Amino acid sequence: MSQFCRFGTAMLFLLFQTFLYQASGQVMTARYTSITPNTNAYYEYLPQGYNSTDTTRYPLMVYIHGAGDLGVGNSSTITLMLRSGPPEEIADDSFPAQVTVNGKKFGFIMIGPQWMVQPSVTDVNSTINYAIAHYHVDTTRIYLTGLSMGGGVTWQYSGYQPSYANRLAAIVPVCGDITPDLGRARIIAAANLPVWATHNNEDPEVPVAYTEQEIAYINEPPAPVPPAMETIFNNDVHDAWTATYSPSLNVNNMNIYEWMLQYTRLSPTGNNPPVVTVGAPQSITNPTSTATLTGSATDSLGTITSHVWTFVSGPNTPTIDSPTSYTTGVAGLTVAGTYIFSLSVTDNRNLTVATNAQITVFPPPTGPNQLINVQLYSFSNPYVNSAWNNWNMGGSSLTSSKFNYTNGSPSNISATLSAQTAVAD
Repeated sequence: MSQFCRFGTAMLFLLFQTFLYQASGQVMTARYTSITPNTNAYYEYLPQGYNSTDTTRYPLMVYIHGAGDLGVGNSSTITLMLRSGPPEEIADDSFPAQVTVNGKKFGFIMIGPQWMVQPSVTDVNSTINYAIAHYHVDTTRIYLTGLSMGGGVTWQYSGYQPSYANRLAAIVPVCGDITPDLGRARIIAAANLPVWATHNNEDPEVPVAYTEQEIAYINEPPAPVPPAMETIFNNDVHDAWTATYSPSLNVNNMNIYEWMLQYTRLSPTGNNPPVVTVGAPQSITNPTSTATLTGSATDSLGTITSHVWTFVSGPNTPTIDSPTSYTTGVAGLTVAGTYIFSLSVTDNRNLTVATNAQITVFPPPTGPNQLINVQLYSFSNPYVNSAWNNWNMGGSSLTSSKFNYTNGSPSNISATLSAQTAVAD
């Protein structure tokens, strides 16, 4: 059957880029894991040479199937997904195992859940989060594609809010089953999100006008860079995906895999640094000489690849029990003074951030005996006086925290009750 392609001339500058692909030995695995309550299984495709123990990061393609492939996610229903899209290309050993873009070789991670009902934008976002958490994903190269229902969801997620559009490097919606929306299109345009949409000109199920109008909305002034691109095939069936996902597609000397890999998504500064959090300053009193350091880290654009605690300064050198754990014990705090520790975190873009934690060590009490005042009460009415320790007996614990002396300095003394009866305010 003859076909024709119509596409925007604004993409012609890409003619000068060179692309190659090769495919062999396709391996795809069904994983029976619930990423969200709307799915019980997904197909996983890993690139050649993928090793879960190394630090190499790979482009991620998230695929959203059509309504005809909805299922409960068991071994009988998930195979419906092999009829179309990237899963079909992989099953037929036609998916590009390796793509070379301007001399650099890439291999995709492909994650395609089987949905029970049409996925929400939250479902899609959770899938991206899951992939980043469980696979070596290059977070600057996250691509979203889908067909029919999945094409509509691709449009919907990308234009739902700016943070979603800015998470993606490029999208390929195929005969997207969703009515055009100007607000959604302007979010995509404002993010300069690369778009290549496809459709059949005589699609009997989803009007081609859906794609044409959405592209027109996106390209209204101020137009994105690059302008959104459309390819309209000359065909009278709903299936625009076979032509779209075929590696033999050639528009401006590219198929969709080569086209996607041109694009990366970076923050305005190239990377958002990790955010490192440590516990509040703490204190102990000798002869107690141990404490616990706690910390955490997040990275909005990438993933944390390493973290380590180090000793910065203090009156003597303590021992950090587990330097590469976020929570670790510290021993050897035997000399009074202030100890500073640093939690250093590095992300997959090799950006390192450090935050300090402080432990103050007080000397053991000297001179005359010091008093500890304790008021026992139940749930309410504590005694508001810095010379007194309030011990709430209304809870279930019979052990107190460490008390302060009447002068406000911390002690190493706590107490445990053997019984708890009729404590009242």
